[in-house]
Amino acid sequence: MPKIPRDLRSGVIREWSTGGPAPLADKYAASPIKAVVFVHGILSDHTTYANCQAKLAVGRPNCRFYYVDYDFNEPIADNGRYLAKALREHFNDADHVVVVAHSMGGVVARYACLSQKLPFVRTLFLLGTPNQGAFRTATLTILAQMSRGVIGQLWGVRPKKVGVFDLTRVDRILRPLLDNSARTDHIDYVTVPGRYFYRGRGFFEHDSSNIWRVIFGGLDVGLELVRAFLPLLSINMLRPHDGIVEEVSNQLMPEKVPQRDSERRLRSEKRKSLRRLPPAPATYAHVVADAADDLMHVQLTGSEFVISIINEIIEEPSLDIWMPAARERYGETVDILDRDP
Repeated sequence: MPKIPRDLRSGVIREWSTGGPAPLADKYAASPIKAVVFVHGILSDHTTYANCQAKLAVGRPNCRFYYVDYDFNEPIADNGRYLAKALREHFNDADHVVVVAHSMGGVVARYACLSQKLPFVRTLFLLGTPNQGAFRTATLTILAQMSRGVIGQLWGVRPKKVGVFDLTRVDRILRPLLDNSARTDHIDYVTVPGRYFYRGRGFFEHDSSNIWRVIFGGLDVGLELVRAFLPLLSINMLRPHDGIVEEVSNQLMPEKVPQRDSERRLRSEKRKSLRRLPPAPATYAHVVADAADDLMHVQLTGSEFVISIINEIIEEPSLDIWMPAARERYGETVDILDRDP
C-alpha cells in the first residue's frame, strides 16, 4: 500500500473522493458550501473513516467531504495550529463545516477552534476523545505516577514522540487557551464515548471472534492481575471506558472531575451567572446510548450507531433542534448538557 502523506503541517486538506488537495477558499463564491472534515486519532489515518464517509455521503450530493492526515508524534499544540491555519485557508466564514474527530484528533480540533475563531465550524464531534487526558493523574498510583514522570522526561529527549506523551497532559495544553473560550460559543459540541468496559461487564466476558475485543479484553484482565499482585504499579481506569479512554475523560463537563475546565463548562457557568439573559440554546450533548456498551476505542469511527448519530445531527440546523427528537427516540440513554436551568 502507498505511504499516506501526513502533510497537515503544509496546510493540506484533501478531497475524500480523489485524495488530491482541496481547493483554497473562493473569496468570491456566490453561496456557502457544506462540508465534513475528518480528523483521525493516534496511530491512525483518514482511512479509519471509510465506512463513516460512505454512509454520510448517501443522499448528500451537495456536501463536500475532506480529510487531513497529521503526524501524531508532533506536539498537539503544533498540530492544532496547523489545522486551524488549513481550515482558515480552505473555508469562508459563511460556509457550514462539520468536523468529525476521533481520539487525539479531537484534542487537535479543540486546540484549533480555541486558537483562533473559525466561524464556519458549526459542529464538532469528539469520538472517544480524551478531553481530560488519556490517563488522568488521579487514576495513577504512587509508583505509576513516578514512572509517568520518568517517561515524560525520556519523551522530552525524543521530540518525535512528544505528541503521544501530550495525551497524558491534555488539560495543561489546553488551559492557556480557555481565556479564548468565547471563540467557540457558536460551535455545537458532541462527545460520544465507547463504553465496552461498563460497570457490569465481567473481566472474562469478551467476544473471542473480534480481534480488538480479544486485545483489549486481555488488557482488562491484565490490569486486574497487575492490581492484584502489584497494586502500587497499577493504572486504575474508571469504568465505563473503551479500553483507552474513560467516559469521564471524554465528557467536557464531567461531574467526577469538577476541577477540570473546558470551553463548554465555562460557557455554561457564564450563562448561569447572567441570570437576566433568556435561556440559551444547548450547544453540547454527551451521547451515551446503550449501543456504546459494545464499542471499544478503535470501533467508534466505523460504528453504525455512531454514524447514525452524526447523520441525524448534521441533518438538522442546530444541536438544539435535534435534541427534542433525540430525547423521544433514545429516552434516558442520551445525556444532554449545557442548557440553562
